[in-house]
Amino acid sequence: MRGLIKWLGSLVILLVVILAGALAYLTLVLTPNDYKEDIELLAHEQGIPLRLKGDVSWQWYPNLGLSLQQVSLETPGQPLLMAESMSAAVAVAPLLQGDVAIKGIELHGVRSSRLVDEQGRGNWEQLTSSQPQPAPKPESSASAAPAASGQSPSAEPAGADLAVAIEELVIGDALLSYENKAEQTKIQIDALNLTAQHINASGRPFTWQSNFKVLLEKQPTLLLQAGGTVAVDLKSQQVELTPLQLQVSGGDKPLSMTLNGKVNLDTMEPDVRLSVDAFDLRRWLQSVAIELPAMAAPDALNKLQLAARVQGLNGGWRLSDLALDLDLSHFSGSADISASSAVTLVLSGDQLDVDRYMAPPAAADTNTQQASATPKSGGAKVDSALPNTPLPLAPLKPIQAKVQLQLQQFKVQGLDMQEVLLKAKANKGLLTLEQLTSQFYGGSATFSGQLNARKPVATLRAKGQLQQVSLEPLLMALSEEQRLSGKANISFEANTKGKSLRRWQQALQATNSVKVSELTVKELDIEKDFCGVAALLNQQPMPQLQWQGVTQLQDVDIALAVQGTGVTVQQLQAGVEDLRLKATGTGDYDKGEFDLLADVVVTGIAPTERACQVRDRWRNRD
Repeated sequence: MRGLIKWLGSLVILLVVILAGALAYLTLVLTPNDYKEDIELLAHEQGIPLRLKGDVSWQWYPNLGLSLQQVSLETPGQPLLMAESMSAAVAVAPLLQGDVAIKGIELHGVRSSRLVDEQGRGNWEQLTSSQPQPAPKPESSASAAPAASGQSPSAEPAGADLAVAIEELVIGDALLSYENKAEQTKIQIDALNLTAQHINASGRPFTWQSNFKVLLEKQPTLLLQAGGTVAVDLKSQQVELTPLQLQVSGGDKPLSMTLNGKVNLDTMEPDVRLSVDAFDLRRWLQSVAIELPAMAAPDALNKLQLAARVQGLNGGWRLSDLALDLDLSHFSGSADISASSAVTLVLSGDQLDVDRYMAPPAAADTNTQQASATPKSGGAKVDSALPNTPLPLAPLKPIQAKVQLQLQQFKVQGLDMQEVLLKAKANKGLLTLEQLTSQFYGGSATFSGQLNARKPVATLRAKGQLQQVSLEPLLMALSEEQRLSGKANISFEANTKGKSLRRWQQALQATNSVKVSELTVKELDIEKDFCGVAALLNQQPMPQLQWQGVTQLQDVDIALAVQGTGVTVQQLQAGVEDLRLKATGTGDYDKGEFDLLADVVVTGIAPTERACQVRDRWRNRD
């Protein structure tokens, strides 16, 4: 037994010496630098413009491999790819079993440049166009032999299922650039560092981490960190993210998001769950050098959170199960973007206060004062809020969109609405407000309209209706007017055309109707004033009565027509106790000129208990 062990030990030593000798022969006798030109020539024959400017050397610790210095793919102009150093090491034992077990691949100082010229040709296309096409092989008796033996001619050789695994991949200090001269765009990914362990394509999960900078022209630099667990299965052509974590920042305010799901390698269409952690949107934008204007609410845009299922479908995108939190508002719904960039958005939310995101009152007052100080031309009292500058309608022409928005509460310009439903669409310059309905100050509101910006002269038409709206809270919200109250029905229709707001104002044609069954005017007692006049005419003393101190107007009916800046009062009538008011007239609100003709008729029968009544002979005379 002792002799056997000694013999086996001697055999192992002999094998180690033989292996060491073989390695010494490979590393000392076979010098890779001697074959640089042959490697370059072989690559060129395959259409790959490989240049090996540096040394090629063996690397046999800790694993057998090669190390290359100053490698490049030379294309006319700027090289497509350069690397300061590349190295690869493989495990020897798996090779004997038909597998390639790559122990490690390292690339440092990689510089890759993709350039699209003015004709839309990419510099990488020269590689594919120069690759030789394989010549068809003539059928021989050897190729027919498998068929004769019952085997399929298309059967793959034993090495076709060669498994490839990379134990570790390291990329350090890489720079990737893309420039499209035809579209005048340029983007760079700089300082790219990537590490990955246990890479495989058989569906087993492996981990990876990377960080890099994104540089855009005339834009601040973005810092990105990405990593997570991924599984690649080439047989099913699927990549599974479990999960992918991404951070984007321009400073110390990162935006963090997570992706879970799958990507189809055939179509490169994902089906993933996207989750964006809550973050301060305003501070994040400031960290990437995007300054927002001052807003009325100091905490506006301090919270944004998003979750959705993201799918790629037929060249487009779909966001379903969408949940969006913006400050105090919560939205849910879906969004679709087609391959032609048409957008369909369906959202429902609990509340939205637009006034929070408007300019603060002090800034708004300053803008109003500056606008009122604008000099007027021709002596006319021009409304400076409607300038004659061309309307910026060109960006509307390519838009294709459908929007449906439901809100439980909505506030804008101090106006409160409940149960809001908005349906709108845009089709290449034709914008249509199909429906805007809401509960509005105790009543209801309905609006619709259309803007046609397809032609140089834009046209606008709109109509709306308010039913049983309480005037007192509405006027308080608009102008802090507290003296009027009642339930009003208001309707309007309008259309205009022009290239500017001023032209729209001058071409405006509109009709307006206001009806109030009972209108109360506080701090005004027409009955008392009329009684005083009647007592004076009747040479009677003013009666000592308990006056209400308000005026109750019945059956108020106003009909207006607007043409340009001119206003025609087609009808104005109302009743107060024994009085009936009728009026017609014209005016120009731009010039501040009005001509109103009013008739006041005393109606009914004079009551005997009052000494300040107009006698019956003056009543009911139109």
